[in-house]
Amino acid sequence: MKKSFFMLLILLLCIASVVVGIMLLRKESARPRMSALDRLASTFERRFAKFEPRRGPSVGLVRIFGAITFTESQGMFEAYPRGALRTIRAIRQLRENPSVKAIVIEINSPGGTVGSVQEICHEIKMAQKAGKKVIASVADMAFSGGYYIASACDKIVANPGSLTGSIGVIIVGADLQKLFDIIGIKFNVLKSGEHKDILAYWRDMTDEERNLLQTLVMDCYQQFVTAVSEGRNIPIEKLLPLADGRIFSGTQALDNQLIDSLGTLDDAINLAAELAEIKGKPSIIRPTIEPFERFFKFIDAKFGKTPSLKDMVMGECDSPIQYRANIGSAQAAFAYPTNSQQ
Repeated sequence: MKKSFFMLLILLLCIASVVVGIMLLRKESARPRMSALDRLASTFERRFAKFEPRRGPSVGLVRIFGAITFTESQGMFEAYPRGALRTIRAIRQLRENPSVKAIVIEINSPGGTVGSVQEICHEIKMAQKAGKKVIASVADMAFSGGYYIASACDKIVANPGSLTGSIGVIIVGADLQKLFDIIGIKFNVLKSGEHKDILAYWRDMTDEERNLLQTLVMDCYQQFVTAVSEGRNIPIEKLLPLADGRIFSGTQALDNQLIDSLGTLDDAINLAAELAEIKGKPSIIRPTIEPFERFFKFIDAKFGKTPSLKDMVMGECDSPIQYRANIGSAQAAFAYPTNSQQ
């Protein structure tokens, strides 16, 4: 009875949300060049803008926690970008806010896919071109793609025990052929080209495929090293000995010029205010979660799909094992391959 009541309540809230969304979208239909997502989001922003207090010179805070990927919004959650899109939108909003003079990006990530990391870096550069100072603050970790993003910022602040670095690229694929042979599973594959099933989990890769993937890895690696060299102003010949995938503590990273100073998130905020020449204590614009978004995040956590063994092996869910390349989706991963704990 209690479960039925909660399910009915959820259904009614979903229906009400659909009705409100349709009404808002119809009212904004005179602007055809905007996507439905942008129309709905901008309408909410205009409706609630009058309740936002006027601010003086401010420092905006953006958080990048967990694996960095483009994550699809689904169902009733469509109005709220997820994953890298959420980060990009947050930086863009702060860039377009005239009261924001600096942005602090708090990073606690093991890395992510190449495309999502590079798009976030592009948005950081756009903020810098708009005159905003951008500071990275490393929490527990900023591995690989997380460090790639940090290196695009004007300054990097990390705790002495923060872990960072892991400059490199990794592609991981499972080879389950022997297991399938024991079980008696056989795959019939029809493909348009020799390498269409490259990195397939039902067979071992050939030497030619291994060379192709190694070439891909080294191309992405060269992009990574070049970006860090330019962002940190470190000559490539000096950076290469450090860019073999190894990780550094905050103190080690400082000794190797991979970060600028040791400190906490508050230290990073104060540094951002100082660089932006903000007098006195700056106003902080922190990430907020809308009521509807909070509700749907709860629904996702409560009734979301539980990862199966197949999901975790094949990387078809948001799981730590997915910090790797997905060649079928043309993605390579700037990622550290294991979860690090201290």
